[in-house]
Amino acid sequence: METKEAVKKLLTDAKKLIRKGWTFSDYARDKDGTSVYFYQPEACRFCSVGAMKRATLDNNFGNCVYENAYTYLGAAVREVNGNANVVAFNDAPNRKKKEVLDVFSKAISSIG
Repeated sequence: METKEAVKKLLTDAKKLIRKGWTFSDYARDKDGTSVYFYQPEACRFCSVGAMKRATLDNNFGNCVYENAYTYLGAAVREVNGNANVVAFNDAPNRKKKEVLDVFSKAISSIG
């Protein structure tokens, strides 16, 4: 798979994970809201970075694909938020799941 295709797949899969369940202040949580590692099977709610890490693992992508995806997501966050800090965007007070999903959509569409 070409790098851009892999990056697009990673971001798309991460967005799907967030659509199913989003969280903040932790990479992942289980159904009860307990913090868990993003790679654990019981993880079902993810922050932006946790979802990207899980999608990287699930697709067996390397660090290069993850870093490229993070760069695209950071650029989308910068357009919306004025800086490229993905974690701060995800964890901002009053942040809504839809806003996080929208920034993933913006990053995916910027790949072309």
